[in-house]
Amino acid sequence: MLQSGFHTPPRARRQDGALRRAGFELELAGLGVRDVAEVVRRLFGGEIDERSAFVAAVQETRFGDFEVCIDSKLLSSQRYLDLLHELGLELDGRALQTLESLIGQVAGLIVPTEIVTPPLPIDQIGELERLRRALRLADAEGTRASLRYAFGLHINIEVPDLSAKTLTSTLKAFVLLYERIVHAGEIDISRRLTPYIEPFGDDYTKLLLDPRYWPDTTQLVADYLRFNPTRNRPLDMLPVFAEIDGERVARAVRGDERELVSARPAYHYRLPNCQIDEPGWTLASEWNRWVEVERLSANPERIAFLGERATSKRGG
Repeated sequence: MLQSGFHTPPRARRQDGALRRAGFELELAGLGVRDVAEVVRRLFGGEIDERSAFVAAVQETRFGDFEVCIDSKLLSSQRYLDLLHELGLELDGRALQTLESLIGQVAGLIVPTEIVTPPLPIDQIGELERLRRALRLADAEGTRASLRYAFGLHINIEVPDLSAKTLTSTLKAFVLLYERIVHAGEIDISRRLTPYIEPFGDDYTKLLLDPRYWPDTTQLVADYLRFNPTRNRPLDMLPVFAEIDGERVARAVRGDERELVSARPAYHYRLPNCQIDEPGWTLASEWNRWVEVERLSANPERIAFLGERATSKRGG
C-alpha cells in the first residue's frame, strides 16, 4: 500500500477507518532558512512566509504547511530583540537585517536548521524522499558531516488508538528492539552523548519487561511520568500522554521543557540520525525500523518470550 521502499505497519488505519498520518522533522546544516523554504516551495508549491531571518513557513503546499527554523529558541522566538532593548539598542531595519545575517552565520556552525513537515497520510510519505534528495543536492549537511553535529530525524507517527494495551505493547516492543535499532541505524556517538535521546533507565525498562505489566491508562501514564518527566527519550511519549491527560503531564514535566510538549495522538520517535548528505541514506530506512517496532507490538506472544529472555539476561 505504501510507496516504494516504505513498509506498511500492521495497523495502517485509525479506529475511525482513516489512514494514519506521519510527520517528519529533519535537522541539517549548510543551508539557511530561506534556502530550505525555497526547496520546499519548488517541489510542492505554496507561498513562503518569511517571519524573520530564523523562521519561515511554506504555506498551502499540496500537503499542507511546512515550517523551517533555526533550532534555537533564543533565535526563533526573537528573544535577542528583548536583549538588545534591555541594552538600550534600537536598530533600524537595515542594521537589524545585517545583525540577523551575522547571527545566522555563527549559529549555523552549531545550531541546525530544522524543517518540520505537515502530517501526511502514510500512503503519501514516500513523496518526502523527493525533499530529502533535493536537500542533498543543494548541499545540506547531516549528522556525520562534522563532530559538532548531533542532528536527528524525528518521526511523529499517529497512534492507531489510545488504548493502554496499544501504548504499553509499543513501549515494550521499543525497549526490546532498542539495541538492535541503535546498531542497525548506526546512531552517531555525538547524538548518544547528548541528553536528547537518553535511553529509558534500568528501573523503567525492568518494569516494562515484566510479563505481568499491563496497566490501565491511568497507571501507564503515572508510571511513565515517574520515570521519564522529560521529552529527551528516544521514544518520547509525552505528546500522546498529554493528549490523554494534559494536566498530569504539565505537572510532571520540567519547567524548561513543559512549553515544548504539544498534545497530539502521536508517538514522537527521536532516535534516528539525519544523514541527509549521504547518498545511501533514506527516510524509508528509518521509517522501516519503526515499523519493526509496531510489528513486534502486535505480537504479544513474541513480546512475552523476548521479555522473559531479556529479563533473565539482566539477572532478573
